[in-house]
Amino acid sequence: MPDVSRRMKDIQNPTIISGGQTGADRGGIDAAVELGLDWGGHCPAKWEAEDGEIPSDYREKLKRTKATGYKARALQNVKNAQATVIFVPSASSPSRVSELTLEYCKSMDKPVLVVETRTPYDLRSNSYMVRRFLDIHKPSKLNVAGTRESKANGIQDRVRQIIVGAFCLE
Repeated sequence: MPDVSRRMKDIQNPTIISGGQTGADRGGIDAAVELGLDWGGHCPAKWEAEDGEIPSDYREKLKRTKATGYKARALQNVKNAQATVIFVPSASSPSRVSELTLEYCKSMDKPVLVVETRTPYDLRSNSYMVRRFLDIHKPSKLNVAGTRESKANGIQDRVRQIIVGAFCLE
């Protein structure tokens, strides 16, 4: 576990919310757990994820929407957050749900940052970008969204590393 005493004094230590999907969503939850931050969010009604049902260790603090599918949970998480970070392998190939999340953020005039995580990527640069975004917007709830694992192998761990890095930069 990183030395949380090295975290920025200016960051409010936001609650990280996500939809529990493989990939970026779970990477956000993993980072929250590693950093000792609160986490939660909304997921589809039937715990739907590309790997079947969302595993129990990711369900603990997730609330199910009344609707199945991903639109309702994406909308609810954007509504509940003060800011959103969307992780994609490249800006030219976001998933449909990532595009929808971006549209929701724009329509609600919520701060949003799109971070490219393609391999090879610069962990420090991406962490700095996220940290700067947190410095500027100071969200009490940060929505972490993006590409699922099957569409971007390794994105879950890259997202975890980037978010943890954002809190541990000096």
